[in-house]
Amino acid sequence: MAARTKYAISNHVKFAISECSALLASASQEAIRAELEEILLSHKPSTYLRSMRKLGVLKIILPELARCYSCKQDKRYHKYNVFTHLVYSCDNTEPNLVLRLAALFHDIGKPMVKKEINGKITFHKHEVIGAKETEIILRRLKFDNKTISQVTHLIRMHMYHYTRKYTDAGVRRFITNAGVTKEDINDIGNLPLFKIRKAERLGNGFKKQAVTQRQLDFEKRIVTTFKESSGFAVSDLVVDGADIKRIFGLKPSPKIGKILNHLLKIIMEDPKANDERILLHCTLDYLLDDQEKEKE
Repeated sequence: MAARTKYAISNHVKFAISECSALLASASQEAIRAELEEILLSHKPSTYLRSMRKLGVLKIILPELARCYSCKQDKRYHKYNVFTHLVYSCDNTEPNLVLRLAALFHDIGKPMVKKEINGKITFHKHEVIGAKETEIILRRLKFDNKTISQVTHLIRMHMYHYTRKYTDAGVRRFITNAGVTKEDINDIGNLPLFKIRKAERLGNGFKKQAVTQRQLDFEKRIVTTFKESSGFAVSDLVVDGADIKRIFGLKPSPKIGKILNHLLKIIMEDPKANDERILLHCTLDYLLDDQEKEKE
């Protein structure tokens, strides 16, 4: 209610919330999700998420997020602990549920992978663990499959690191992995993944600039590479599943999809390979290799 109205919560109500917070354990997950969505879509989610932690509510409905409060980060690069960074990142996204969920959970995997060696703190592969943990959280809260897929994809991808040494093939791989479409190219700066990167930077505490020159360079390269290349999706291949089945006498099966994805990777590396003769030859090589593996 406070999130909806922007009213402050009186001290006696805070006391009552704290005293009764354990009752939330018996509430339905659908009801909790509905209230959480309203908080996340409010004008400043961090205000209420921080209150939830202080009043003991968060550890009951989102224990994975609550534990992030005690997860400290390297003071050279981060002003805040993981929890504070996450809620401030959430503030810095537009009121879109997918974006705010992704911003809130993008570093949720850090406590599980944290290591400190000689005073240096690392969180290797936290985006992979975080995406898996977020899926568990969102399924528990009964979110729909589309929302879960979109949020976990953003979390899994948020640690991209562009350098000017990127090859064109590397840029093409990013385009495919990030799911960049022709529609996105017309407004690449508003790609959801890039919005999460902006929110993450603004929620850092040290970084005042949402978009760096390196990021702008990356966006320009994506647009240029996309327009110059011919294949970024299976639908762009000059051969399709029907061709593969007909020419090689294959029956409908998951193997067809695997072959097409294999061909997609080939043209990502070399767009000129998107030629029927070349792709059919590559398909034959794939099938022969597959037969050898089955024999082994």
